[in-house]
Amino acid sequence: MDAPMATAISKPDPAKVPLPFSNRVVALNSAPPDFDAARDLPEGFLEFLAPLHAALTLRQRALLARRGYALAEAHAGGSSRRQAAGLFAALGGDHKRLAD
Repeated sequence: MDAPMATAISKPDPAKVPLPFSNRVVALNSAPPDFDAARDLPEGFLEFLAPLHAALTLRQRALLARRGYALAEAHAGGSSRRQAAGLFAALGGDHKRLAD
């Protein structure tokens, strides 16, 4: 009995296949053009959101600055495990596992 011959299956080269939506910009995380917070959000929501937004925005900016500093240090060759542990702790991790 003759064994079936293996055949080559050709798949398109992923580098040559266009990505979906590559011909247009897709807006993400944006409200519709006609959005009005006072009209479209529940009553009292903006008053609830304002202090929360202010606090979290400050924290996000501080973490972003520390990340930028740590990244620059790492690229300059000056990053140590202790610095990485400090950044990890600032982000809420268990820094004792990483410290020297």
